[in-house]
Amino acid sequence: MTQQVLLEKGTGAANSNGFLVDSRAVTIGIYPEANLGAEVAQLQIKNPDGTWDDVYDENGAVQLGAARIQETIWGGGTFRLEFAARTLAIGAYMQSGPGGR
Repeated sequence: MTQQVLLEKGTGAANSNGFLVDSRAVTIGIYPEANLGAEVAQLQIKNPDGTWDDVYDENGAVQLGAARIQETIWGGGTFRLEFAARTLAIGAYMQSGPGGR
């Protein structure tokens, strides 16, 4: 298993580094759980023109927060997490299985 920091713990609005998902699923998460309040991180996918759009599933926008701290991404593309605000120090990570990144 390979783990990579996408966004260092901090406060304020921020976007994580972009990360590529190919034929292997990856799990993304936010931490530490003790600092998660009402803030959420919106999962976004990069468009061919370099802009970013929110990702949706059958339940609506894919957002990480206190009720959903991890998500596994199966589809290909370049993704990032967007935090509109962080009042306490929150970071984001990605981990992949065998074969690593």
